[in-house]
Amino acid sequence: MTKLVDKVTPQSARIASIDFWRGVYLLMIYINHVPGNPFSYLTLKNWGFADSAEPFVFVSGFSAMLAFGKYFELGGTGAGLLRTVKRAWQLFCAHVLLVFAMSAIIAFAGDYTDSKPIMEQMNFSPFFVETDTAILRLLKLGYMPNMTDILPLYIVLVFFFPLGWYLARVSSVLVLSVSAAVWLWANISGVSFNNYPEGMTWYFNPLAWQLLFVAGMVTYKERSRLSLLLRSKALLVFSIAMVLFSFLAAAPWTHFESLSSYRIIPPEVLAYDKKESLSWIRVIHFFALAFLAVRLFPAKSMLWNNRVVKIVSICGRHALPVFCVGIALSLIVHIVLQINGAGVLASGLCVLLGAGALIAMAAAFEVSKATLNKVAKPPSAPARG
Repeated sequence: MTKLVDKVTPQSARIASIDFWRGVYLLMIYINHVPGNPFSYLTLKNWGFADSAEPFVFVSGFSAMLAFGKYFELGGTGAGLLRTVKRAWQLFCAHVLLVFAMSAIIAFAGDYTDSKPIMEQMNFSPFFVETDTAILRLLKLGYMPNMTDILPLYIVLVFFFPLGWYLARVSSVLVLSVSAAVWLWANISGVSFNNYPEGMTWYFNPLAWQLLFVAGMVTYKERSRLSLLLRSKALLVFSIAMVLFSFLAAAPWTHFESLSSYRIIPPEVLAYDKKESLSWIRVIHFFALAFLAVRLFPAKSMLWNNRVVKIVSICGRHALPVFCVGIALSLIVHIVLQINGAGVLASGLCVLLGAGALIAMAAAFEVSKATLNKVAKPPSAPARG
């Protein structure tokens, strides 16, 4: 595998650290969606307020500037809009196919086990009981079963990108101010997008989560200036303190029965941890984590030449298929474990096998892409004597 990685990894404008961290968060998302597995205790969600969703959205904003910004810069508004609409359409198709695939998995599982609890738990009941209404709402992004929430959020953010890009071009302070105002309004008013059945809202409120997407955009635009902040000892001390406070508030040791009642920080602090509306405490914790990560592993670090890092980075370079297959795979593993009544060891083994399958799939995409690029490359003209 490592030789394969070295052979097919392109030396392009891609940023190695971005691919790696995105790959890590994709694997975390897969792991966290398999219930009862021991590896979930090692992911971000058990060690503080922010989890894998925050860095994933932030990195998406950073990557959007890298991927879409050049179309606006070089090709103008028309080319930029065409590129963003194309990407939004890809995401929409992937989202719809994912929901249909998951419904097929649940329907197939009904022949072997009682799939009704999973159906209800994951909000798939409308898909089977009110199929016409559910499909219509699905196509309007008004119905999202559990675990399918992030792609609709990303679709909205991609559509928002052109406005964000033009505001950022005027001033980074301007686009951040507008974004922060919308985030604050969403948190104070509670306004969000509707989900189905009636009374439900989007799990990731786009009006709030756009803050991290915009922050990622601005970070890319101002990366040279922001690199100076890495020298700040005050920010270093604050970030360490925030990460430590978050760790103590999350109290991961309470997962052990003998320590379940032992807390250093009162649990009332967790009331400020609201994922749907991206509460302020999650934002601060994420930026503290991001600061420490960049400080410890800068862009020129030798870490990015590590073979394991390169393997994980493959997942980051093929984020959409890895995410979709990972979600479907986590559902399959969930059902298999339910049928067999498997314990912690079996669930952990299934997670490892699934993660390996995702990496192998991403590697196959990498090889396929490298092969197609090689075929498409025109042959060099013969030398003339």
